[in-house]
Amino acid sequence: MTITRSDNLVRVVESATDGIKIQRRDDVLSAWQDVFFVDTLGKLQIAGDLVGGSSIDVSTDVKVGQNVYLQHAFEDRFNEKGVIFYDPALGGGFDTRIVGTYLKLDIICNNLISLYTSIFDVYASTLRLQGDTQLFINSKQPKQSVPEQGFCGVGGMDSAGITTAVAGTGVNFKVKKTYTPSSITLSATSSNASPTTINITPDGFWLYVNGNGVDGGYYYWRGTYQA
Repeated sequence: MTITRSDNLVRVVESATDGIKIQRRDDVLSAWQDVFFVDTLGKLQIAGDLVGGSSIDVSTDVKVGQNVYLQHAFEDRFNEKGVIFYDPALGGGFDTRIVGTYLKLDIICNNLISLYTSIFDVYASTLRLQGDTQLFINSKQPKQSVPEQGFCGVGGMDSAGITTAVAGTGVNFKVKKTYTPSSITLSATSSNASPTTINITPDGFWLYVNGNGVDGGYYYWRGTYQA
C-alpha cells in the first residue's frame, strides 16, 4: 500500500516484506529516499533529522555512533545545556552541565581525563586528589613561598650501645617550596627521643631519632613541623 501527499514529494509505503517506510524527494523527477523506516521486527531507522518540541522517553539503552550535540547552534552557546543522571525512586541524581564554548573533555581508557578550557571553576568545599595523583599547573607542580605546618613522626628499635640513627623517614611538604628552608621547627606531641632533621630541600626533609647508647628499646618522636 502506498499513500502519497498531494504535492507528490512525501509518501508512506507499507508492505509485508519491507515494513513501513516514509519517503521524500526534492522534486517530482527525483528518486524517493527513505526518511523514516520501521522493519518487520519493529526496528526504527531514521535517515533525516529528528525534530520535536516535547521530550523523548526511552526506558532502554540509547546508542549513538558518533556525537551528541546539545544546542549545536553557535549563537545559543550561553544558554545552559546539561546531561543529567537522575533516579526518581531515590529522589536525587548526578547533574553534569557544560557551559560555554570550546570546552573539550576526554575520558580515555587509561584513566586520563583531559580538560581543555580557559577557565575551570570548582565549586566545592574540598578538592581531593586520590592515590598518588600529582598536580601540575602550566606543566609544572605548584610551589609556595609561605611557611607551612604539618604532622610527622618516626620510631624504631635500638640495639644496646647504638648512638646513631635507629629510625628515619622522609617528610614531603604539602606543596613544593620556591626556596630551601634554612631549618625545620619541630613541636613534639609525644616522644622519648630527640629528633634530628637533615637533607632539607624545597620538596621536604629527612627526620630521624638516635639510640641512647645504653640499652635496647623503642625510641620515637611524633609531633608537628613548620617550614
